Amino acid sequence: MIQIPLGKTLNKTIPKEAFFRNIDITSDIKNKFVTDIKKITLAKSISPLTCNLSAGEEVKEINIINIELKKEEADLRVLEKIAKQMPFKIIFSLTYEEEKQVVVFHNKLFKTGWSSSKTIQPEFHGLNLDDLWKYLVSQVGEFEIKIEEELDEVIEQNVQIEKIKKQIAILENKIQREKQFNIQVELNTELKRLKKQLEVM
Repeated sequence: MIQIPLGKTLNKTIPKEAFFRNIDITSDIKNKFVTDIKKITLAKSISPLTCNLSAGEEVKEINIINIELKKEEADLRVLEKIAKQMPFKIIFSLTYEEEKQVVVFHNKLFKTGWSSSKTIQPEFHGLNLDDLWKYLVSQVGEFEIKIEEELDEVIEQNVQIEKIKKQIAILENKIQREKQFNIQVELNTELKRLKKQLEVM
């Protein structure tokens, strides 16, 4: 369960068919996800009408949707499709047996690992729903962000950092396997360049 002490608790069951209504997804993804789901519940609505936060420029409402799964490895592509096409932001709280996982979409899909005790309890100093959404996405994505920073920019920077880290790991493996000294020198030069680039990000 996501423990967010904001908004109005609804706990309203959503029929599977209604959940996918007017969402442009393939029948294959839809059918697969329907067979994977046991129950869908609109758990909570967070908006200026239900909490003491004002609407943001981008975020006017955040809904928390609980989804009970029949199996752990459900296809999450449909969640991305739904999140993209809804006029409000969504936090998906997935449950399988005693395990929980939190999923959000903002430019890319973020998800926590499965855990029996995963919760999100906002302790932030923002003034509006933009700030709250920024905080929640950073919690699920496990990255740091300041209130004054733009979420899109921080996500893009983190994507670039991860790319560089992967390139560094690949180069380090190549250097260890390389026999020729001149090629080692070239690879080490590139490795130093990438590490320096990472330091200034």
